[in-house]
Amino acid sequence: MGKQTAFDVSEMKQGYLTPDERLLRDEFVKEYLKDFDPYKAALRMGFQSVFAEDQGQLLINDPYVQAQLPKIRPEPKDQFESDRQLVMDTLRRAAQNGPFNTQVQAATMLSRILGIDKFNDSTTASQELAQAFRDFSENLARDSKY
Repeated sequence: MGKQTAFDVSEMKQGYLTPDERLLRDEFVKEYLKDFDPYKAALRMGFQSVFAEDQGQLLINDPYVQAQLPKIRPEPKDQFESDRQLVMDTLRRAAQNGPFNTQVQAATMLSRILGIDKFNDSTTASQELAQAFRDFSENLARDSKY
């Protein structure tokens, strides 16, 4: 028998994936699009935390995964829509992965953009939460000036 070498996922062509390998990568893409964090996506897929960082990086750099991302979330047609999508993606990443202060500010901005910070006579729980985040971030910003 010949010498067996380590298998490099990056050299594998998309056509050579088994159905199970495709299923794993499709699941990763679905989880990755929730918060754009490869580590957290791998954790949600069931990888142990000690392996999730490496597996997340391997999967996010996988050619099949890279080919699937634009298919699932197609690129916008015009520049305004492209910029809007970039802002929303950046805010979502910051709200999920940034330091606490950044998370609060990003959540506040997202709530304003999405319109859930508007109060009316029938205030919902999500609107109250958005207001609480906004108040907290304003207080935090004011307190950090001192």
